[in-house]
Amino acid sequence: MSKKFLDTRAQNASALARAGVMRIVPYKGGRSVDEMERLYGRRDFLKVASNESPVGPSPKAVAALRRALGEIHLYPEQTYPLLKNALARKFRVKPDCIYLGDGTSELIVLTASAFLKPGLEAVTAEPSFVMHDHAINAAGARLVKVPLKDFRLDLPAMARAVNRRTRMIFVCNPNNPTGTIVTRREVDDFLRRLPGNLIVVFDEAYAEFCDDRGFPDSLAYVRRGLQVVVMRTFAKIAGLAGLRVGYAFAPAGITGVIERLRQPFNVSMLAYRAAVAAVGDRAWDARTRRVVREGRGFLFREFSRLGLEPIQSQANFVMVRVGNGPAFAEQLIRRGIIVRALQGSAVRPFVRVTVGTMPQNRRVISAFKSVLYNTAK
Repeated sequence: MSKKFLDTRAQNASALARAGVMRIVPYKGGRSVDEMERLYGRRDFLKVASNESPVGPSPKAVAALRRALGEIHLYPEQTYPLLKNALARKFRVKPDCIYLGDGTSELIVLTASAFLKPGLEAVTAEPSFVMHDHAINAAGARLVKVPLKDFRLDLPAMARAVNRRTRMIFVCNPNNPTGTIVTRREVDDFLRRLPGNLIVVFDEAYAEFCDDRGFPDSLAYVRRGLQVVVMRTFAKIAGLAGLRVGYAFAPAGITGVIERLRQPFNVSMLAYRAAVAAVGDRAWDARTRRVVREGRGFLFREFSRLGLEPIQSQANFVMVRVGNGPAFAEQLIRRGIIVRALQGSAVRPFVRVTVGTMPQNRRVISAFKSVLYNTAK
């Protein structure tokens, strides 16, 4: 018997991996409070880096979690009928037009894996949510990135980037990390320019925070049966980031393909029960929106008063130009504030700040002033 396998060590694994996988830079999330407390020895860190809810989870979801604790030895229903039916009623779509995931990140990977392969291409914006890039690369397709224009998705340029090999386009609206949107009129014109052999994915993780009346009703495209996917999440508006529940709307033909690939029980029992309760808690959603809109306006005004350049956001965060983003973020850390330093030359001069409660927002502004005026904290 050959001894080659026994003589081979795992450091050769990269040579066995698909080329697209090796192009992926592992996702690096925002630095946690626990990590900062260990490194700096202080106990008062405020994290405004990961776009989490400023008011926490829906109380109805928390109550549902407590009731479900005695069931965690059981698998949930594999097709998640309670959640799909609740979402179908709320958004006026059919239950078979919904698929679920372990957050929108899994939805993105599932969708790309189902429809992309080597030799095909997918288009996304730069900068935008990095998981679009990861999913395209992992599927082996060619990643085509179109720069933003005035901090907004350049839909005409994205349409021009389409060719006969293009099978998917990701439209992050509101866009992460800029918080900017493209309007209904712009999206309608964009869709008219596209051929019929591709899928448009609308990543709308922050849609509930948008108060611009020009924001597109992307679910109308699903109801018309167009080849689109609309992704939403319970992580932001419902405050369930730690439970990881995302949901997507698409015509039944698309969801049928995804269901062939989706792993069974990919949403846990606890997440399932909490999400069902959160769908019905519209009062909590409204409260969260009020807190975010008030805080977003406050941060924008205060950053402007400090002579900085905030970008007008429709999400639950504000991206603001500070000069050297990583260096500024490090100075804020020394003052107990964790913000998101951004990757890529176009956004390196910026940091992204999650909207908090008003006391938290005031503390953020105080820390910014301390850095700008070079005062100790």
